[in-house]
Amino acid sequence: MEGAERTAYDREMQRYQDTMTKLQNDFSQTLQALNDETTQVGRETLVGKLQAIATQMEVARNRIEIAADRVKVQQQVNSADQARMQEAVRQMELQTMAEQNQATIDAGVKSQNSFPKVSSFGSLNLGW
Repeated sequence: MEGAERTAYDREMQRYQDTMTKLQNDFSQTLQALNDETTQVGRETLVGKLQAIATQMEVARNRIEIAADRVKVQQQVNSADQARMQEAVRQMELQTMAEQNQATIDAGVKSQNSFPKVSSFGSLNLGW
């Protein structure tokens, strides 16, 4: 995981855990209050509060999933960047090898051209 993305994810995870702990405690306390409530208005109010707490819990879960998805996307981007970089290095190496091969061929041709041609010796006199 990329350093900055990892840090952001870790912060979001800590925030998620803190939020969920508080919401779960609030949910438990509200549920206990609902069980103890004797009036219809009080019960309806507490049921509404429980629904709101459940919605906040769902929002917190969605936030941590989004944070995790961001990290996954960043990892894929980093992987693709690394693959592109490796391919660029490979292409550069191939180009360098091709240039070196051509330089070797050119040097060989130049070397061969520096030797006298057989035809430039004239008739070969073997002394017979």
